[in-house]
Amino acid sequence: MALETATSLHEAVGAVRNQEVLPDIERLAHLREALAALAITLARTHGPLARFAGAGVEALSPILS
Repeated sequence: MALETATSLHEAVGAVRNQEVLPDIERLAHLREALAALAITLARTHGPLARFAGAGVEALSPILS
């Protein structure tokens, strides 16, 4: 499960160097994707923590729309 989470996070965020050159809105979009990957993984074992991460994704959605 940890390897799957790490892979999902790497796909969502990418390399640090790539993040540094992106505009803030793109960085927030990647943060939302990373939180979604964490929420999906956590939902298997830690329901309350997954709901917290999901709330973070939901809070970022209006900003990115």
